[in-house]
Amino acid sequence: MKEMFDNEIQNLENIANVILENEQKFLNFSISDSEISLRFFKRLDRRVRNLVEVKFEGILQELVMKMQRNVNYLLAQDYEDVQVNPAILKEWILQHILNPYPSDIEKKKLAYMSNLLPRQVSTWFGNYRVRNKQKIESKIESICDWFIQRNLPIPSQVLLHSPSHTLQPRV
Repeated sequence: MKEMFDNEIQNLENIANVILENEQKFLNFSISDSEISLRFFKRLDRRVRNLVEVKFEGILQELVMKMQRNVNYLLAQDYEDVQVNPAILKEWILQHILNPYPSDIEKKKLAYMSNLLPRQVSTWFGNYRVRNKQKIESKIESICDWFIQRNLPIPSQVLLHSPSHTLQPRV
């Protein structure tokens, strides 16, 4: 890769020398460093831009494609080697049974701890809530029953997340 860029730089230097020689022939006298015309620099700039567009465009596209392939390969390798740890997510959801909706910051922390992406954490929580809706409702119901048995007021946080049938009077 370095050799390729060194060769291209050498080509640019050669082009600059050819342009300078042509400029000197056109003007029919030697040009000192202080007398180099603005026209020379404009031509050199135009040629260099064309060279970069033509030569480097293909090289850069090829490099980008190689990098994308390498990144995809590494991601696939990493994904196979990574062990997902859903126990952390289960622990969190059991600790927050009344409000099993983590904030974005909590999702990022949980994603990092469980070797998942934040989007995967969101999906995991959604799936868990759907699959375990009855279990969650029964736990909330048992919490409500505990308060009712002790003639204590049910906290508003529990009321917000309790299914309506748990608060109906029992006969």
